[in-house]
Amino acid sequence: MAESKIKPPRSIVKVRPDARPAEEPQAAPATPRSAESAETKDRGESAAPPPTTPDPGAREPGTEPRAGQTGATPAERSPEEPAPADAPGPDEAPAAPTPRRRRREGPRRVRNGIKYRRKEAHFPFPAGRWKDALLSDAAEAALIAGEDYARQGQVTSFAIIVPDLALDAPQPRVTVQATVQGSAPRPYATSIEIASWTRAQWERAVEAMAREAIYSAKLLAGELPAAVEELCASLGASLLPRDDEGIVRRCTCPEAESQPCKHLVAIALLLAERLADAPLAAFNLRGLPHETALARLHEARALHTHGHSAAHGAAAQHSAGRPFEACLVDFWRPGPQLSELERPESAEHVPHALLRRLGPSPFPGRFPLVGLLASIYDSVREEARRIRGDL
Repeated sequence: MAESKIKPPRSIVKVRPDARPAEEPQAAPATPRSAESAETKDRGESAAPPPTTPDPGAREPGTEPRAGQTGATPAERSPEEPAPADAPGPDEAPAAPTPRRRRREGPRRVRNGIKYRRKEAHFPFPAGRWKDALLSDAAEAALIAGEDYARQGQVTSFAIIVPDLALDAPQPRVTVQATVQGSAPRPYATSIEIASWTRAQWERAVEAMAREAIYSAKLLAGELPAAVEELCASLGASLLPRDDEGIVRRCTCPEAESQPCKHLVAIALLLAERLADAPLAAFNLRGLPHETALARLHEARALHTHGHSAAHGAAAQHSAGRPFEACLVDFWRPGPQLSELERPESAEHVPHALLRRLGPSPFPGRFPLVGLLASIYDSVREEARRIRGDL
């Protein structure tokens, strides 16, 4: 019996009228393995490794976890391990990095700087005159900023350098040198140059002040009376700054070219504060340290009054002794007795001589201070005589 062949049913495919038949891709011609290996060997290249499937839990190099974050990735973390508090959720975007804090504007802070501590706006004599002369043409903004610099202690060094008057320079000058720290890395060098007196002018001024006891008494007590300026002006040497003084101000900052900058204002305020606390520092600004000026004044006063107060008589005039060579023969012989020594005659004592030379008291009151002091001196003298008589 002949076998009947059953053909499988054909699938019916509907073809749209506007559809185009798909083109069959052409297979690339197969290259023999031996030929491909030879070609690669001739080029000196190695065959590319087969592509690998990336691990979803792997971490790229250089992406280590930051501080405060766990090292496990979401794929590596087990379901039982809780996610960190700062980790973003599946639907949240990662947090933006925290911006860096900017450096605060203003000058750089200084440790152990020289601070301006005066709270009173008014300056006494002679500090007020020097402050006005140094800052008369300063702008308002520079005055405010300079005072802030001075109060914050931005001045790192401050010194008054006096010239050597023994050199007899024709135009000696005093220099106030300071360094002020601003916003730049290095502090600014600031200076003020003032005309100094010559040695001859200082000699005339000291001699004139030594003639009057009122000047010597006040200056030796650390006070600078306003009458000293009149005395010095009469000698052609002003202790205070004049309009034609020619003060030179310098600063290495770019703001000091047209007007006094805030750095110059800072050191001018410190200079005025020093003059307010120690008025005799005005002598330093004229070329002579106030300690040296007081020592010369004391010496000149002693020479003017023969070494003691003129009210208690002239100094005893002692005759010059024999030369030392003439005394060698009589060196071991006894000298004259005490009764044989010559005693100089004591001068007549003038009561209340010091009070009379100092003049009337500047303090007002119901009773004159000079009379009260004279009564006290008389009482003390009488009590001393009584005690000495009792002994």
